[in-house]
Amino acid sequence: DKLRSETANVKKDLEETQSELERRRAELKELGDFLPPLTRKPQDLRTILNMIEGLGIRITKTDFPPPENPGGGGKYVTVNFTLELQGQYRAFKQLLAKIQQTDMIIRISSFELKDTGRDNQSFEWRVIIKFETYFES
Repeated sequence: DKLRSETANVKKDLEETQSELERRRAELKELGDFLPPLTRKPQDLRTILNMIEGLGIRITKTDFPPPENPGGGGKYVTVNFTLELQGQYRAFKQLLAKIQQTDMIIRISSFELKDTGRDNQSFEWRVIIKFETYFES
């Protein structure tokens, strides 16, 4: 009788745990994918380039190396790219604010100011920015 009682309690705990697990799976599914699929890479990169150009910043040079192999056991791909840009100080401030507000995960790994434009009176900054973003593999 004691073993039957303990078995019944374990079964009850198991059913409660499975029910909680199913509830959490459904909740997680409602949240959607954490990272976009790798097939969306061209579209998302175009979105970033359009955001830059929409602020009046000129893209003077690009470097898009191939994405890294999936790593970390998380089945994600890191996409790094570097842009050399030229534009007004205010436009760069707006760009940094817009990047923070986007729903994409965009990391700026380097922001290098090459020229402030003071010498030639254009007052246009020349900046090299290294971006990093992620996709599900």
